[in-house]
Parts: sequence; C-alpha cells; structure tokens
Amino acid sequence: MRTLLTVISALLCTTPLAAQEMKAPPLPTPQNSKGSGKDLQVEYLAQQYGISAAEAAERVDVLRDVQQIVDVAVASDPDGFAGLWVEHTPTFKIIVAFTGQDERKAFLDQIPAKLRRYVQLRNATKSLAAAQQDLDAILKAITAAKLPFETYFEPRSQNYVVTVKDQAAAQTARGLIPPTLRSAVKVEVGPILQTFQTNVRPGDAVYGGWELVDSTGRATCSYGFAGRDSNGRDSILTAAHCRTNPPYVVGSDGSHLVQLPAATETRYGDLYDFRYHPVVGLSTGYWVYFQNSKAVTDYPSYVNTVPGFYGDGYFTTRGTLKQSSYNSNHYIGMPVCKSGMTTGFTCGTVQSSSVSGTDDRGVSYSSFVKVSGSSQQVIAFGGDSGAPVFSYPNGSYEIVAYGILKGGSTDAYGRPCTGSACSFSYMPIDRVNDRVPFLIHTTQGLLVP
Repeated sequence: MRTLLTVISALLCTTPLAAQEMKAPPLPTPQNSKGSGKDLQVEYLAQQYGISAAEAAERVDVLRDVQQIVDVAVASDPDGFAGLWVEHTPTFKIIVAFTGQDERKAFLDQIPAKLRRYVQLRNATKSLAAAQQDLDAILKAITAAKLPFETYFEPRSQNYVVTVKDQAAAQTARGLIPPTLRSAVKVEVGPILQTFQTNVRPGDAVYGGWELVDSTGRATCSYGFAGRDSNGRDSILTAAHCRTNPPYVVGSDGSHLVQLPAATETRYGDLYDFRYHPVVGLSTGYWVYFQNSKAVTDYPSYVNTVPGFYGDGYFTTRGTLKQSSYNSNHYIGMPVCKSGMTTGFTCGTVQSSSVSGTDDRGVSYSSFVKVSGSSQQVIAFGGDSGAPVFSYPNGSYEIVAYGILKGGSTDAYGRPCTGSACSFSYMPIDRVNDRVPFLIHTTQGLLVP
C-alpha cells in the first residue's frame, strides 16, 4: 500500500501544453535591486504640503504606526468604531471617530505617547459596522441592474457615495437605492475604474471548471465560481496559491489567449486561499463545466467516472452554502463534488469539517473542509487547485456552491493518490466575502455566500 503524504499538496500542473519560446527579463542583481536610499515618502509630504523635511520625516514616522491606533480603537469598541483618517492641513492630526458620547479615556490611555499627541476624537452617528450593512444593501441593489459603478462610505461626512459614468446611469442608480438610505447617499457622475484585458475577441468566455493557463497556454490550475466584485464587475475565483498570475484563458477559436487583469482581492494563509480576477469583456455566469469519464492528465490509465452523468457538460449553480460556526453546515458525511481541469468531475464525502495544518509552501491553513471516500480512482491531483467544490448535482444538474479547492493527497512519490482513503481539502465559499463584498452568480441571481 502506498504511503500518503501528510502535508497537503498545492495542486499545480507542470506539463506544457503549448509552450512558446519567449525572452526572459533580466535576473535580479545587487545593482538593479537596490534603491536610492532616500525616503521618498518624506520628500513627497514635504513637497505636497509645503513643510520642512524634518516635519515631513516626523509625520512619516507617525503614519507608519497608525495601525496601532486602529487596532486599539477596534478592540476598545468594535461596534462603535466609526473610522480613522489623517488631516495634514492646517495642522497634522489623526481623527478617530466613535458613536456615542463616551470620553474614551481608556482608549486614549492605550495609545503610545508619541501618537497620542496627534489624536483627536470625533463623535459619529454611524459606525463602520453599521455602514457596512448599508453598503451591502446598496451594492446588492445597484449590482442587480448591471450598472458599472463604485460605492463607498465616507466617514467624515457620514454619507455614502455612489459614482456612475453618466446622468442616465445616475438617475437609474438613485431609483435603486433603498428608500431608507437615499437621504444619506450622494450619487455622482465621474470616472469608473476600467480594466485592461489582453486580446479579448467576440465570443471569448470563462467559466468555473475551465483551465487556468499561463502565457504559453500551459494549464496550471482551475477556475472556480464566477461572481461580481464590489465594483460591480464580473469576476472569476481561483486559488491564491496558484503561481500563474496574471492568469490566462484560451480564446474561443483556440488560437489565442486572453490575459485577465490583476486580482481585485487575494487572501492566502490561515482561513483563506482564494483570489478573484475581473473578466469584463468575457462571457461568464452561473455555469460550471465538468468532464466525466476523464483520463487524469499525464496519467491516462486512471479514468474518473461518476455513473449516470454525461461525458461532459455544465452544471448550474442555484445557491451557496452560508457561514456557520465551526463549519457545522459542512457536516461529516455530507456528499461533495468538484470539477477540476486535471481529474475532471469527482465526488466524495466530508471526512472532517475543520482541518488545519501547513501546506507544502510552508503556509498555514485553518478550518478547511476535508473530503475523501471517493468511488473515482483519483479524487484530485495537480492542476485542480482553485476548482469549484459543490453539492452532489441533482437531476436537473443544479448545484450549490460549497467552496474553492485548495489541495489534496498524493502518494509518497508525488504521483496521483488512488483509492477511497485519498482526499482533497477546500475553503468554505462564504470566506470570499469576509473582507470585501463579493456576490456569487446563481440561477437565483447574485447571492451573498
């Protein structure tokens, strides 16, 4: 019996598919990797605000420690903290806002003396926690109309700002904002963030389960679920540990590659292993591609078949699994499937609702979900990283989004692990929404995971 690796393996494929000869950049040297030695931030502040170099240096020293103030503020009153901002004119100060009338003496006493002299307190009517709930409502309302826009909370004015590209869009946006928030929302016309994708042609697309390739066309990982980011742009998920960045997708005619823009959000380590890239200009949506009866890439003697399903096709995402304490809704024994570019469509059951450790990059992970017990020969292997993980499809080929595949087991020689004891682990899907709002494309519309 083969010995399974106890360290989780980041699933990356290294077999070239369409390698092209390219000129490499110069290698780093002591000469080309060393800066001038000047603190350019000091120079910038001195020029920007007409202050001396000494004054600018003092401000820079303070600004580099502002995170300490944020940490103390959040810890002292997580529900009442209403924001922090810095003002340079007419005098330099750090404004910290809270809701309520408390004098905040305990908060001020915890701030180092060199920072405290610059801190000024301000009362606010809306905390950041409450503002985030309002922003979620605004985002959901406007995103449904597929308007390009940006929105944020302005803590100084205690108002929300929505920016759209023209007056017609502004009128539409005003009508979409929840009535209870309209008096606090400023809708303005202005520039909207634009993405710059390479080589997009009519008919190009990207969907969950598709191959993520590098600039030579070499497949390295898999694309996960499609969704929409906080700027209202369609985006595609994958694993953050995938080294191909920026990623590419093969164009519709098979003769060109489309480069995706830089990731909007990337989180890797502890509870997370995901990133997502805008796909403006490409077709995408709630479909997840699968290949059944697929020979494992580079190991054609292993063929994975889930009985009763077509040889290939698409599943439709009808919902997402929500957050739960201790991943309790990813219960032991729950049927789980995935669709990756190397091993195709495979299924198993949850072995552990919360598995933690360190992966083969030396990066710790915490509270992932482990799946084993597959009837397919190889449940997962190199290149499946980033793949969508979902419920066992129903008869209508509908699925519920469960997570993003992180890695799995191999044999002692790094080859595919075969048999029901083999496993893969995934990050629960709700975590893509922990810090920045992200909605998942489903047949029910855009849903918060």
